[in-house]
Amino acid sequence: MAVQAQAQAVAPWRLARATATLLGGNVVQLALQTAQFILIARLLGAAQFAHVAAANALITLAIPLAGFGYGNVLLMRVSTDRSVLRTDFGNAQLATLVLGGCLVIAVALLARIVYGSSVDLRLVALLGLSELVLVRSITILGQLYQAVDRVEVTSALSIGVGVCRVSAIALVMARDQHDALHWAVVACGLLLLFVLGAQLVSCRVLGVPCIGLARLWSQRSEAMHFSLGAGAKSLYTDLDKVFLGHCSGGVELGAYTAAYRLIVIAFLPVRALLDASATQFYRRGAAGLAHSYGLTRRLLRIALPYGALAAAALIAGAQWAPRVLGASFAPASTMLYALAPLPIIQATHYAFSDALTAAGLQNLRSRLQWATAGAYAALATLWIPAHGWRGAAAVCVLSESLLALLVMLTVRRRMAAP
Repeated sequence: MAVQAQAQAVAPWRLARATATLLGGNVVQLALQTAQFILIARLLGAAQFAHVAAANALITLAIPLAGFGYGNVLLMRVSTDRSVLRTDFGNAQLATLVLGGCLVIAVALLARIVYGSSVDLRLVALLGLSELVLVRSITILGQLYQAVDRVEVTSALSIGVGVCRVSAIALVMARDQHDALHWAVVACGLLLLFVLGAQLVSCRVLGVPCIGLARLWSQRSEAMHFSLGAGAKSLYTDLDKVFLGHCSGGVELGAYTAAYRLIVIAFLPVRALLDASATQFYRRGAAGLAHSYGLTRRLLRIALPYGALAAAALIAGAQWAPRVLGASFAPASTMLYALAPLPIIQATHYAFSDALTAAGLQNLRSRLQWATAGAYAALATLWIPAHGWRGAAAVCVLSESLLALLVMLTVRRRMAAP
């Protein structure tokens, strides 16, 4: 209890410092992601960009299984007990390497089944290797540094990934190569070098990771709940793009993915705030849901006004999208109008959901996410083949609104229970 009290006593300045650090890093990431997005869109055009989007949609669905949630377990456990750092770090990296490698093969095979001969399996494999193994390894490193209150390193690692991606596009453009496969090869090579360097430095700073198979097995249930929750999230954020890739033309998928990517970029500041609060959530949640919910209420005072401002900015700037991305992305303007409410909705359900996770209720959060994913899949099956991107946007907004309502009601009901 003394440790918990101390953690809560320093929470205000620690949270402010961590948020400022991650927000500053996210500003740089925002610039890098925006540059990457604009450059790759201009490099490939809507039709080729659609091939990348289709591959990434399947890869994103597989990301929660790459590591099976052990990175989240690492963050949760090391936040309160640093003596398990080396073992949990080694276990998380082992899970990512083994499962991520298997998923690269599985995604490539699935892409052939879903998209047919139009897909380039080499492109899918390279993108899969980058996301499911290399970037996931960096993500686990970031979670490790976040757990030991070194969020400046977490931010630097994320920036490094962005620098690798933008550098790959710049190198390809300098060689006047306008194909997705060439870009994927260069990006994967740069990310591999970055991962090797980051791992070596981390071994010197934090110690060489070790493997504890008994601990790995004992944590499987916790890890599975995190993985299942993230899997549901992937379904209700990216399954629409898989449906579009299967049912609609490439230009429509490319424009819709571009519009959704702009939503993701607009949400980055809220994501930074919530990520910076993760260790404080876990420390407060150890004392019960009331304590983690108290932090949720504080964060929403910032996140909701920002979400409203971001939505207004997206609507006001929608007509500029094709001028920035290229004329082939003209449909993205109308799509942005439909997707603009998402920053408000996402700020709500992420903040309430984090309160559940911190209080040891990740299994409950996962059930709510899968209920949402089930509704999402049913609506997507009915609406997307019939209505194209309009059906996809409606399914996306309605499903995330359903999740926000479910987690709000669940938290408040638990709070009201004697």
